Amino acid sequence: MGQKRRKGVCEEARRQQVAQIDKQILSLKRPHGEGVFKRRARWTGYQWAILLLISSASTLSFIDRINISIVNPVWIMHYHLSGAQAGFVLSIFSWTYALGLLFAGPMAMRWHQKHVLPLGMVLWTAATWLTALMFSVPLFTIARSLLGIGESTLIPSNMRIAAEIFDRADRTKAVSAFFAGGQLGPAIGAPIAAFVLTRLGWQAVFLVTGAFSIIWLLLWLPVYRPDKGVIAEDDEASSEGERPQSAQWLSLLKHRKTWALMIGQFGLLYMLYVYVTWLPSILVLQHHIGILSAGWFTSLIFLVNACMMVISGWVADFWLQRGGNLTLVRKTFCCGGMSLATIGIVAAAYVQNPLMTITMFILAICGLGMATPSSTILPIDMVPRHTVASLFGIATFFGNIGAAIAPLLTGLVYGWTGGFQIALLLTGAVTLVCGVGGFGLLLGKVEKFGQSDTRVVQEALQ
Repeated sequence: MGQKRRKGVCEEARRQQVAQIDKQILSLKRPHGEGVFKRRARWTGYQWAILLLISSASTLSFIDRINISIVNPVWIMHYHLSGAQAGFVLSIFSWTYALGLLFAGPMAMRWHQKHVLPLGMVLWTAATWLTALMFSVPLFTIARSLLGIGESTLIPSNMRIAAEIFDRADRTKAVSAFFAGGQLGPAIGAPIAAFVLTRLGWQAVFLVTGAFSIIWLLLWLPVYRPDKGVIAEDDEASSEGERPQSAQWLSLLKHRKTWALMIGQFGLLYMLYVYVTWLPSILVLQHHIGILSAGWFTSLIFLVNACMMVISGWVADFWLQRGGNLTLVRKTFCCGGMSLATIGIVAAAYVQNPLMTITMFILAICGLGMATPSSTILPIDMVPRHTVASLFGIATFFGNIGAAIAPLLTGLVYGWTGGFQIALLLTGAVTLVCGVGGFGLLLGKVEKFGQSDTRVVQEALQ
């Protein structure tokens, strides 16, 4: 009897020990949003320096996109550029940018962002200067095509840098700062371009804005080191220690979550590029605001967007660090932001007062700023690091089809109707259907592909 009791006690102790070990293992492998996000050490000086540089590179890329939008009303009024022609010139950048993304991600993985990013910046600087040669739609087409190819190297390179030197709990902040830097581009570039345009003419706009990138290169080359500060992938992100070379896009396209990202990015970038390409023209041509004032109002709108991106990124990480469910956090910011953007842009289509129109534009772009960091970080949440560039490239490629269609369709509708109301209502519809539908309805639970469909991700990593 005593032996049976001792045996029972031993069995119970063994069960408790096994249960304790299982509990420890589960705590290490707990999914995102259930305590895995913890406070991290302070960022190093090197991390701050790299974040500042990649954010400023994004700023410069958008300065070289907004410059033509400031010049566009002058071309329409004084060179009799039609709405359709203007829409085509404004959209050609996004077509080549989207195509470039198909190759920029694999290029960054093969030749490393240390080489790919500076080469891309040299190309887009040359393209910006080429635009200043003469007023010629074919010349503008060539120049904007080269600009898109050059700038396509930026986001895949910077996403890989963020994945390498920042902990998972800090990546939303890093990515939000990077994308906020992009929105500072129009905020800084619009008034500079408007001032140069009114003082020196439209050709000087491209010569001045293109020169900024050369200064950035002189700072970047001695600072960035590809082997410095790299954080090893944890078990959740490394596919049990294997190091596959690249992801096959066709395999990733078999997964519903990939299509959710693609459709969501389509809606987000469609509205963003209505702002980037046509906002100054809407203020000048529809509301009869002067070029210089339109530049300052454009600056204000994008400055608010940049601030909203930083705030939403930090709030999302704060929520996650305190045990927030990853799916709930990401969808709250993505769907809430896209819904707010829809409300603002529809209201802007109906109000007639210029100040109320600007207020509604600010409301709409606050929604985009709320959604952008969380929607952009989703590929890092969903696939291993070595697959991030490929998944991000696919989603951003499809999103940039929306960015390419937006200025073209807006220009066509403006040419047909002589106003922007219908074009803005169409923008709101695309934002709601694609943005909320993709991120909210189609995405499902935010988790690593391998946690719900190991076959698909294994095929993608072969």
